[in-house]
Amino acid sequence: MTIRRRSPRPCSFAVRGFTLIELMVTLTVAAIMLGVGIPSFKSFVASQKVKSAAYDLTTSLMIARSEALKRNASVTVAPDTADTWTAGWTVKVGTTTLHQQSTMSGVTITKAASAASIPSNFVYGGSGRLTSAASAQYLQINGTSSIKCVKVDSTGIPTTQTVACP
Repeated sequence: MTIRRRSPRPCSFAVRGFTLIELMVTLTVAAIMLGVGIPSFKSFVASQKVKSAAYDLTTSLMIARSEALKRNASVTVAPDTADTWTAGWTVKVGTTTLHQQSTMSGVTITKAASAASIPSNFVYGGSGRLTSAASAQYLQINGTSSIKCVKVDSTGIPTTQTVACP
């Protein structure tokens, strides 16, 4: 019987792992990439909050219009706190709550520049049209780096624009 002996394997640096210099270079590159990416990510998150608030408000208005048509009754969209849409809003038929929106963080909802005051509520009649407005009503959603304008025309259809309200 023959016994085979293994020859000792030479130990090289390539087999052992990373050197300290390689690790430091990798960490430096990662730190630079994070330094460049974080500010743009903050801006992205802020603009998404404004888009989300505009979408939520438009959706609530469309729900109210749809329910007014379906029920042939008045449906109201009103802020939870008097004239403060940023604190959230509620869609109601009489005393029945159909939809509730919670507080929006990172955004403010204000009146349009040309408006005398912020709309206190939106009331849709059984025809799906606004009962109180002869002309369009606007709500402006402001964030740290972007603006959206939600317009509700006299027919009751909400639209959004990525500009300040007129």
